[in-house]
Amino acid sequence: MSVMKGVKTYLISKGVSVPVFIDNIPEGETECIGLYRYWGQSSLNKAGIERVGLQVRCRSESYEEAIATAKFICSILWEIGDDINKNGDVLDIDGIKYLWAYPKQNAYQSNKENSKFVEVLQSYGLNLLP
Repeated sequence: MSVMKGVKTYLISKGVSVPVFIDNIPEGETECIGLYRYWGQSSLNKAGIERVGLQVRCRSESYEEAIATAKFICSILWEIGDDINKNGDVLDIDGIKYLWAYPKQNAYQSNKENSKFVEVLQSYGLNLLP
């Protein structure tokens, strides 16, 4: 399973009920989330940590709904690091070990106001173990 499929699986298991798409949101979708992998940071080879970039796009008919979804996603992803503290182990989804997820900036509206929907974007860093 890929990293993005693992993130999707995790979000759904934590209560995300809108459709979640990977790498492409279909044009007609309004209430949904898109997950995109992008450049991260250099791996920490000595520690065995891969650092991946994750972009989350929350699409809705209103800004309030889109930002609420973005905040919900953020609260879920922050739990990944908390799982280590609570259980003493990292989150393992199909052999990929998610050590920590952290936001790289605050959520912001990324599309024009005259669009049929509102899209709020937030970028994260994911630290993975092999």
